[in-house]
Amino acid sequence: PGESDEITYRWSNPSGALNLETNTAVLTPITAPSLVIAENALPIDRSITFAVTIQDGVDAGSITEIQFFTNAPPGGGSCFSDGVTSGIALETIFSLSCTGWIDVNLPLRYSFYVEQGAGKGTRSTDGKAAVVPICELSNSPTCETQLPSNRDGSPVLIEARIVDILGARSSFDFSVSVAPRALDLNATFMTLERLPRSSPGAYSVYFVGLASWLRIGDAAVNDTLRVLNVARLQRSLWNYTQNAMPDTEDFAVLQPLGLLEAATSFLFTEELSLETRGFGLQVALNSTTSRLNTFAAEIARAYLRSIGNIAESANSDTSATFEQSVREAAFIEELISKFGSRILDGSVIGEPPLRFNTPVINVAFQRLLPKQVPGATIRASNGASVRISRSANISAVSGPVDVILGYVDASTLYPVPVGNWTGSTIVQLIQGGGTLNINGLSVPSNVSLPILQPLGMFTAPSCNFWVEEQRLWSVEGLQSRVPGDDFENSLFVTCETSHFTTFTVELVAVSPPGDVEDVDSEASAASTFLLIISRPTMLFCFVMLVAYVVFSLLAHWHDERRMGRMYSKWVPRFWRKSNNVLLSLREGERGSELCMEMTGWGLRRSHSWISVCSRHHGDYLNSFKRITILFVLIFAAATICCALLVMSTVEDAASVAVLTAALCLPIPYLFSLMFVRVVPKQYAISLEDGGGISCCIQIILLVTTMAPGHVLQPSEEEEEEEEEE
Repeated sequence: PGESDEITYRWSNPSGALNLETNTAVLTPITAPSLVIAENALPIDRSITFAVTIQDGVDAGSITEIQFFTNAPPGGGSCFSDGVTSGIALETIFSLSCTGWIDVNLPLRYSFYVEQGAGKGTRSTDGKAAVVPICELSNSPTCETQLPSNRDGSPVLIEARIVDILGARSSFDFSVSVAPRALDLNATFMTLERLPRSSPGAYSVYFVGLASWLRIGDAAVNDTLRVLNVARLQRSLWNYTQNAMPDTEDFAVLQPLGLLEAATSFLFTEELSLETRGFGLQVALNSTTSRLNTFAAEIARAYLRSIGNIAESANSDTSATFEQSVREAAFIEELISKFGSRILDGSVIGEPPLRFNTPVINVAFQRLLPKQVPGATIRASNGASVRISRSANISAVSGPVDVILGYVDASTLYPVPVGNWTGSTIVQLIQGGGTLNINGLSVPSNVSLPILQPLGMFTAPSCNFWVEEQRLWSVEGLQSRVPGDDFENSLFVTCETSHFTTFTVELVAVSPPGDVEDVDSEASAASTFLLIISRPTMLFCFVMLVAYVVFSLLAHWHDERRMGRMYSKWVPRFWRKSNNVLLSLREGERGSELCMEMTGWGLRRSHSWISVCSRHHGDYLNSFKRITILFVLIFAAATICCALLVMSTVEDAASVAVLTAALCLPIPYLFSLMFVRVVPKQYAISLEDGGGISCCIQIILLVTTMAPGHVLQPSEEEEEEEEEE
């Protein structure tokens, strides 16, 4: 092409192997720079040619052809157990053999796998069996090994894999009868831990045998001892993966992940202790540094099912502390993200998402150019999806972007308050090995989460996202909606967001109208209470309201007790004392004694907190009024604090506290104007200079919110009433 930047591409297939315009096996547009064909879509044992026409904006162009030959896998043979077809677990030596396999690309290599937990001698279809290599890839068609048993004593499925020199592979399944036997756990563990690193197949056999026996259980092995032995098994695997692993690709990656799956696939999640889960997560982390794209589907199956087993156990572990649960959830989130990036290393930029689904975890990964990210939609097999905002601005300098979408169907990944919650959806964008933080989008992105059943008219969805810094779920900035507002039939909730993190949905029951209100009244009240206690601001307001009602009743009762026959004597004393204080401030001798006296008077007279319990007898500003003023001050301070904390310009806690105190200083005095009372004429005094602040003591007391109350002159109405009397 010439110098124009407007380059176009168009692919064709001159050999006629595929019709690129209509065949569904073509996963990318024929006008894309890269052409991606689905796995196993090309005819085998055939020469195929693809051509691409490249043109610029001025019709200058060129044609490039790519020609290759599709290799056929080995065929024509069979595999079996030679001689011995039944035996005892971890005791009988079986001779696994293959014969009759033909291929033009020699030599052939053979490996053998055991599917642990399938039962009935057939391949597992329920997603609950672990495939573990027991004889590594070699030129020998025979493998002599002991075998573990299934938990129910059913035939054990063996898978033989035959690979030619170019990598084309065939599989052959057969089964053998292996009867379980009672194991001396300590002796078997010692044998396992003493096996040389040069015998990875023997390690697999003994490891899976122990896992199988611990699943079956034994009357002599109680639940506590079983949990400890499962932890020991996981610790052994972690130690094994810390040492040098075999160089063969099947054992380097598939063996540790297969064993990890075998060590986490227990009937009861509580059999995986916190220690067991910790070692398991470390094994999974170590495996993300290996070659993950060689057996992508098998690796994803073992990896994600192991992580899913751990997530289910962690979610149901009531003995774990909040901090421990948060750390485990963060670890699982990190593993899913790293696994996605590693497995995308073998993909083509722009090809359709890689999707893997297991009973607990569903994921979709896609590698895109930065310009392809805005507006992109990624969807997992279970329907969880993310549509990235078209306003997202992605830098093209740091290379392609990995879009990570993971759904963990184990209630919620991170701890939540009591309530009805969906699973968690993880959304991340990774570029250059780091996570992209996309905030402040003018057009929100959409994250859709599946729910088990339609919401109905009386359930409201509430989208939440995990705030890592505060370690809590938050609804701030999220909008929750149901597609088409079809609450009766929709099985998805869409969260509109301006950033990506981990999301979940709380399903909150709402009160139905009309006659059915009493049916769900208890559920609605419980949901309202749960909503209150799960939101710190609402919880604070609720507590303060209850506290105000309680203290107001106590203050009213206290005031009523004081309104006795002594009250008529206390009132004159109060006003006389008030006048004496005023005269002392004007005419008294300055000194420490006067300062202490004035301070004590000011604290009991006007301090927002102290005066509630120590006000002067006869003061017209009673305890109930002072309680009201105090709670107004508290609410005002809390409101100002919240306003300052959400401002990006005020981040320091000390600065917030000082600024709040300054802004709240006049509030008690302004609010007390509602209760102000003029001085009765018989207690009023006249000052020659007209009153006002005239000494430093009063100024200091005023600044510290302890100033004595202002003495008011009698009103004209009171003077007229006095004259009439």
